[in-house]
Amino acid sequence: MTSTSHDDAVKRARQFSLWTLLMLLTVATVALGAAWTLRNGRWDEFTKRMRETLGPPLRRFFAPLDSFLTDLPMEAATACAIGLFVAAGIFAWCMPRRFIYLGAPDQSRWRDLRIWATLILVPYVVIYYFLGH
Repeated sequence: MTSTSHDDAVKRARQFSLWTLLMLLTVATVALGAAWTLRNGRWDEFTKRMRETLGPPLRRFFAPLDSFLTDLPMEAATACAIGLFVAAGIFAWCMPRRFIYLGAPDQSRWRDLRIWATLILVPYVVIYYFLGH
């Protein structure tokens, strides 16, 4: 790696770190503000302020998606959700075997992350299937 590319990589890492730190500070500020208002019995005031400040831009941003999704039947939403879970399962089973057992002391069947991913996804598929009808 050349010195210039190393310097660029360091610069990008610092920018990413600063951006991450800024996002964490923002989340922490909102969380602490929410906790403080909840503790002092001002939750209604906090939610009102959040709706006034964040509501209009979020409504404008999500209005086309909201109107599209409102027109869809529940069966389509259920099929989309189940399809995403099935896609996640397929993705897990397409991972290379060396990645599945990465860091494992042996390749026992119970250490296969694909099986665990499938076992975690099955209840979600069942719940979405039965609640979507």
